[in-house]
Amino acid sequence: VLNAIRALTLNLQDAEAGLGGYLLTGNESYREPFQSALREERRIRQTLRQLAADNPVQRASMDTLDRLVEAKFSVLQETMALHRKEGLYAALAAVRTGEGKRIMDECRAVLHAMEEEDQRLLATRTRSAEDQAMRTRWVLGLGSGSLMLLLVLAGAVIERDSRIREFSRLVIRQSEERLRLALDAANAGTWEWDLETNENVWSEELWGLYGIEPHSREPSYEAWREVLHPDDRANAEQVMAQAAKAGTELNVEFRVSGSGPERWLLARGQLLQNGGGRPGRYVGIVLDITLRRQAEQALRAREQDLQHFAEFAPVAIAMFDREMRY
Repeated sequence: VLNAIRALTLNLQDAEAGLGGYLLTGNESYREPFQSALREERRIRQTLRQLAADNPVQRASMDTLDRLVEAKFSVLQETMALHRKEGLYAALAAVRTGEGKRIMDECRAVLHAMEEEDQRLLATRTRSAEDQAMRTRWVLGLGSGSLMLLLVLAGAVIERDSRIREFSRLVIRQSEERLRLALDAANAGTWEWDLETNENVWSEELWGLYGIEPHSREPSYEAWREVLHPDDRANAEQVMAQAAKAGTELNVEFRVSGSGPERWLLARGQLLQNGGGRPGRYVGIVLDITLRRQAEQALRAREQDLQHFAEFAPVAIAMFDREMRY
């Protein structure tokens, strides 16, 4: 949910940036970030609504958010259309009304409230899980001292245990489904790497991120290395080797160039020790950060274009706020 909220926030910012570049330059190429944001926002909102469907507070916020986001994109489209029909000054006059800013501020407020609500829910569920774990440890401790009584009541215990196993399987299935939805929403995959046996385990999603046909070969360090972009291979291998040697957390960004399109990925891993206290295996996640990288590159390009525009435009340029502070 938090990832989807942040993705929608970035999407709205991209749309505004596209409008700003278009109004300043009149260049049609600046409409592409806006069009891209327009194509993505409905998918992001749909994903967010599905993930937050079990929370009535978030469902109510989504209804408000849908109305605000649609209104925001409507204002942006109307401003662009006004620029094409009547020119820059007419479009700027529409911007000065402050309607677009008001709607954007309301969008940010709703998204912030949703983020706080999900952080609260996450903290509540974490505390509940910790409390349950503590109760379980106490039950196990008492059970050890009551072994003879449990043997006498073996029949009843077996029947109860059967119900517990069935309930546990149900909880596991629900947890797996939630994890699958979360990984799908974040466009992520999971992995494990045993440092002693060099054995690797990849989730179904990770094969797709690497651009390799699922189970077409054994998952391995060598298979991962082959899909690395040549320009990123040396750095990624060095970070991986240093983290494994030092026994520290792994965090590395790299591109892959498998059978699919080139992607930017972020790999994170936590090192777990084996029974002897030696480094045993890494478990981690790989996130697709291509959109974030593209957004950063587009933002840098826009900043350079605006800088060049300011430097070489044959007019004087001034900026001022609503209080006429220049």
